[in-house]
Amino acid sequence: MSAIEEYFNRKQGGLVGELYTSAIAELVTVDLQEMKADIKLLEEEESLIMSVPIGAQQTGGFIIRPPYQVGDKVIVVFAKEDIEPVLYGGGDPSELQHDKDNAIILCGISDYLTTLPAGFAEHERDLIVANKDLTAKFVLMETGEILMDSTENISINSKKDINFTAGGVITTSDSRGGG
Repeated sequence: MSAIEEYFNRKQGGLVGELYTSAIAELVTVDLQEMKADIKLLEEEESLIMSVPIGAQQTGGFIIRPPYQVGDKVIVVFAKEDIEPVLYGGGDPSELQHDKDNAIILCGISDYLTTLPAGFAEHERDLIVANKDLTAKFVLMETGEILMDSTENISINSKKDINFTAGGVITTSDSRGGG
């Protein structure tokens, strides 16, 4: 290999080493009110990144936000462009591309050491919102049926009326024996 080829290979290796695309990180602090966290990249010794926005499923007036906890492992993506103008409502973007400062927490990641209960596979074509042990779950089934199940109390609170309409029989049971 010629000296010029070696030079460009070293230069390319240095550039690629500073190019961030995605990584696995651990949550060091979590602020669910402001939807941001401090993270540590697992692949690097000194890699604390502060005030990283937590991505959530959200549009318009709706949001689905998991209860992230300190110690959770997450997938982090690094935006190509500076994210500060988006986060702070304007301004000129910096020149940094695929930089650590452009990190966004995408989602949590599960390890293969713990498997989820069989109930998750049972609903493989349905949308499930549940805790991992399935003691509380909400299932929106592909058929249109809705299942809400809990081993604890279920509370429904409304400032206005609650209406139940059924095309058939409404059944109730009371475990206290009251009917």
